[in-house]
Amino acid sequence: MSNDKHILYIEDNPGDQELLLIRLEESDFQGEIQIAEGLKAGLAKLKEQTFSLIFLDIELPDSTSLEHTVGDIEQATDTPIIILTGLSDEDIISKIYRNHKPLAVLQKPLPIRQLKSLIREFTCS
Repeated sequence: MSNDKHILYIEDNPGDQELLLIRLEESDFQGEIQIAEGLKAGLAKLKEQTFSLIFLDIELPDSTSLEHTVGDIEQATDTPIIILTGLSDEDIISKIYRNHKPLAVLQKPLPIRQLKSLIREFTCS
């Protein structure tokens, strides 16, 4: 990865967007953060730019299913993906790991230590 670090955050909820921005700041992240407020907007940004890491909410209003959301992003890029979900169903989380290759699946509210560790590992020089 180059020294220019770029994160794409695909999330429709402004409160969740703000929380991740705060966590990135707390982790001493130095780089650019772009927010896409839906799947289509995220896919468009992936066509325009290369990112170091993607945070992806799996419950987006313009997506029809978990498979659609994660599958479309995985087809568009080989960038590491951290999936964020408010769902607590272990079967769904297991299905994500079985059918996809996320770097991590984090349940909301976001686990601060794990989130900071992942951010540092994949974005900080």
